[in-house]
Amino acid sequence: MSFFLSLAKGDFEARNLLKEAVLARYATRPLPLEAVVLTLQRRERAFLGLPLTVTVEAAYAEPDRWLWQETRRLLGIRLGRHVESLDEQTEPSLRESLRRQQWAFRALLLTPLTREGITLRAVAERAFQAFEEAQPEAVATLYLKPDYSLAAVEVERYRPSDKRRLPYTLRPEGGYQNLNGVNLPLQIAEQWGSEPSRLYTISAVQPINRWQT
Repeated sequence: MSFFLSLAKGDFEARNLLKEAVLARYATRPLPLEAVVLTLQRRERAFLGLPLTVTVEAAYAEPDRWLWQETRRLLGIRLGRHVESLDEQTEPSLRESLRRQQWAFRALLLTPLTREGITLRAVAERAFQAFEEAQPEAVATLYLKPDYSLAAVEVERYRPSDKRRLPYTLRPEGGYQNLNGVNLPLQIAEQWGSEPSRLYTISAVQPINRWQT
């Protein structure tokens, strides 16, 4: 564990909270997870109450690559695809929003916070903040449960649909599962502000050594 944690800066309390959170998630076998593709799914109701399946590929590579590719299917028929990518986004506020979403997902996996260039600071008994020295304004706040497992990750993001800055929260739900050697939540709840959350099931994960398109 000391190898992973020695690269992160910050106060003792915050570094210890991260250590406990990593141990609670991965025991003694944490993975670097420098680049990952997650497959997420959620269910919605479409026109006339028909079941709509939304499949998302959420992919990051450190430090600043991010892809959110969303496909919708109704009764197995593909309705369309929506793609958001840091590589292709040039509008400053939207690029910043995607960058913070990427940071929230990296924080959700915990071990990316143990890298060189990361600073940690404790803000409560079981809460700490993490930011990259190259992006000090993009702060993720991590809240831990009494057993030090992760309760939530929160960042502030710009939402283009209503042009507002809101808290953006990811919460592990439903326990944990081992996928491809990585211990992950069964589900992730995604929430803007105090609005109802959207629940995704994690169906696959692929750690990769380099960015793949």
